[in-house]
Formats: sequence, C-alpha cells, structure tokens
Amino acid sequence: MRDPTGPAVSGTSSRVTPPIRGRAAELEVVDDLISGVARGRAGVLVIEGPPGIGKSRLLTELMEHARQSGVRALFGESFEYQQAVPFFPLFTATLHANPPVGDAEALRAQGLSGDVRSWVANQLRAAIERAAAETPLAIVLEDLHWADDATADDSLLKVADKAHGNPFLLQELVRGLDEDDRLTVGAGRVGVTGDELPRRMALHMRQRLDRLSDNAREVVRVASALPDRFSPELLAAMLQRAPASLVPAVGEAVRADLLVEADDQLKFRHDLLREATRRSLPRSLLRAMERQSAANLLEMGAAPEEVATQLARSAEAGDRPAIEVLRRAAASVARGDPGAAAELSRRALELLPDQDSGRGQLVAETVVFLNQAGRYDEAQQLAGSTLSSEVSHEGEAHIRLRAASGTEAPQQRFEENQRRRDSLAVDACVRRPSR
Repeated sequence: MRDPTGPAVSGTSSRVTPPIRGRAAELEVVDDLISGVARGRAGVLVIEGPPGIGKSRLLTELMEHARQSGVRALFGESFEYQQAVPFFPLFTATLHANPPVGDAEALRAQGLSGDVRSWVANQLRAAIERAAAETPLAIVLEDLHWADDATADDSLLKVADKAHGNPFLLQELVRGLDEDDRLTVGAGRVGVTGDELPRRMALHMRQRLDRLSDNAREVVRVASALPDRFSPELLAAMLQRAPASLVPAVGEAVRADLLVEADDQLKFRHDLLREATRRSLPRSLLRAMERQSAANLLEMGAAPEEVATQLARSAEAGDRPAIEVLRRAAASVARGDPGAAAELSRRALELLPDQDSGRGQLVAETVVFLNQAGRYDEAQQLAGSTLSSEVSHEGEAHIRLRAASGTEAPQQRFEENQRRRDSLAVDACVRRPSR
C-alpha cells in the first residue's frame, strides 16, 4: 500500500512534492478539522469531485498537515478489484499501519465471513479508540467509490442520501439513529427501522430555529409544509403577507444555511433540514398547513398533479375537493407514469366514504391504472374485495369490465363480461318503472 506523503527514492536523489497552489480555502477547512482532532474533537471530511482536479494531492497535503500538528495519519485506499473484500480500505489503513491498529491475526483466524462486520464494530473499533486515546488519530481513505457495497442495505443508503454528502448532517443522522436504537445488523448488513428522522435531528433543528428571529423562524417552519420547491408568492400567500415584506426573514434563513434559491424558487438546502423542521411541528398543525398550501396552489392556477403530493399527505377522509383533484391528477399522469396514477387513485379511494355512491366508479378507475402499471394481482384483489361488499349494480358492472381488461385469460375475460352484462340487466330491471 502506498504512502501518499512519502517521497519516491531512486538512487541518491529524491523527488520532492511541489507546494500545493490554489487550494487556500480547502486547506483552511483541513487545518480547522485537524486542529479539532488534535484537541480531541471528532470530525468527518469528505473530498469529492470529478477525476483530475487534485483530490489525491489535497489528501497528501492533509496528511502532512496532520503530522505537523501531532496527529497520527493512517492511510487506506480502495481498488475496483477489491470490492468483494469488506472494509478493505479500512483494514489497510489500520492493520497495515506501523505499528498496526488492531489484531490482524485475529481477523485472519476467523476469515472474511459474515462475522467480520461484528469484528469491525467491536474489536477494531475498540483498537481505534485505544490508539486515538494515546495519540490523536486521523484515518484517511481514498477512492471510497470503489469500496465494497455489502455493509449497508438500501434502507440506510436511502436515509444517508438525504444528507447530500454533508458530513455533519450524516454524522448527526447516524448517531441519532443509533441513540433511538433503530440501526439493525443482519446478514452482514446495517439497516434502518422506520422512516422517520431520529429525535436528535428534530432537537438539533429546534435549536437552530431558536437562534433565528421570530419572523425568520416562522418563514422556515411554514416553508417546511410547502412542496420541495416553492415560489415566494406561495410562501407569502401562506403567511398572508406581501412578498416584499418577506425579504428580511428569507434573507436571514438563507444566511443561516437553511434555505437556498433554486432558479426562481426557494428550497431547503438539504432534505434532512426540511424533514427535521417538519418533525419539530405538531403533526396536526403540519397537516393543516399542507392542506392550506394545496388550496393556495390551486387558487394560483397549479395543475392537479402539482398539488397531488400535498393533498395525498394532508387530506382527511371525506375531503371531496381533495378526492376530485387526486382523481384528475391520476388521469393526468397515467400515460407517463401509470404506477403513480394508481397510487394517487388509491389515495382518493381511501378518502372516499365506504358507502359513497361513486365508489364503484373510483374502484374501476383504480383498477385500470393498476392494470396499466402491470400490477394485475393488485387490480384483481381490489376488484374482488370491493365486489364482496355492498356496491351498486352499475358500480359492479364498471368494476367487472375493468378487472376483465387486465387479465390475460380469455375464459376469465368472458366470465367477467358475462357478469357485467348480468349486473347491467339487473340494474335496468331495478330502475324500470312499474306499470
């Protein structure tokens, strides 16, 4: 394993690493982090960017600055051909160090089985903590995009993506999940239970909000109930103010690194910040604000599909305007995304009272979208469960027709169509006035 700070020696001459140039801002961040490590403060630094911009050179400088500050620097590197080996860069940084950190013989004795992750979480972690207690320690891992992908499942990766590479937010997120006892280890993978943010994140957000002025704090909280990207006009409408009056508060939220501009709109800098702000609000209040934002968007001329997500989250049973908008949104997106149309239609169905006369028609629409999305079993199940309950003959006919259109069996299609004709005949008899 190469040492990125060591000079290459050839005969009696050596190659001296030239001074780094044009990285004053980055080196300031590096020095601040290293100073913190030297004082016993933990931290994480991520260096990312396209190939050839000098990431490795910056790592070389980082390790030199660490050594000058009395911080022991350990170096490990990932390689594409070593992706099958769990924790390969971490092992090279620790077990191959001089002196080594951790017991390489103990790892060899157990082999690279599924228990290696438990060994890392317990024995190697303890060894790193002991080494750091003796001398401040920095572990530098290069080319982590080639690291193995067998140590975290999709649930954890999905949550981690919300941090958008922000080391502090990622650290707070994982620490909070651990404090809430929501990290699970099974089959050699770390996962997450539940999809809510940890309590730690909500507490951290409340502390950040408390440092803002009253107006800025109100703006940020209301913004969390809006779509991911929102216009200043929508924010002003929610607050019942003129857009110009929001300039100081929005500016303060931007300077606090909570909101950023995105073209002609605003958004939270990170998804985690938005979700943490939402969690700091009472659920009932958040739901009411989302419903209000959907109403404001519709008044401002937004298309049904633009407000569907807000309505799906905030509408309550029996909300007929929301049901109608969700149906229109489902019809609008069906051609491009029948799966999304099916979910919107399902949500409208959940909001519709069980005994509503239009339930059969809405079930039929949902069955169509499920069939278009290739979810035939779900379509048949929905149709069957609805037909087993009380539904009008006309509604039954609609459902049977739509259910039949989604099956590939000709005999089943014939039987469903026959039942549809029978239902219509019965309905006609019921409606025919007696003489």
